[in-house]
Amino acid sequence: MYKSKLQELCQKQKRALPKYTCVKDGHDHSPLFKASVVLGGATFDSAACKSSKHAYNEAAKFAFLHFTSEPPNQKSENAEKKNSKVEVQSSNAQSENDVVAVKQGENLG
Repeated sequence: MYKSKLQELCQKQKRALPKYTCVKDGHDHSPLFKASVVLGGATFDSAACKSSKHAYNEAAKFAFLHFTSEPPNQKSENAEKKNSKVEVQSSNAQSENDVVAVKQGENLG
């Protein structure tokens, strides 16, 4: 469950614990629940769910994924670093361990 994961993350990162709220809506025979979690000044809302447990978990999931994913700029920088060098086995290498590192986009000919 994401509620547990989010709480563990908060404790690990020495953050304040998340605060949850839930609202019941609809008829008594088919209620819908919407939950919110507030953490670090940000609010994460669930969609309408058939149980409060599911709504709490969904809100916690959104918060957990927000705080554990890399920022978009960092993702692209990491991808660029990985793709900036391509290792190519040279057919003219004197031993099997000789590897030529070629910058991506550089002309080999």
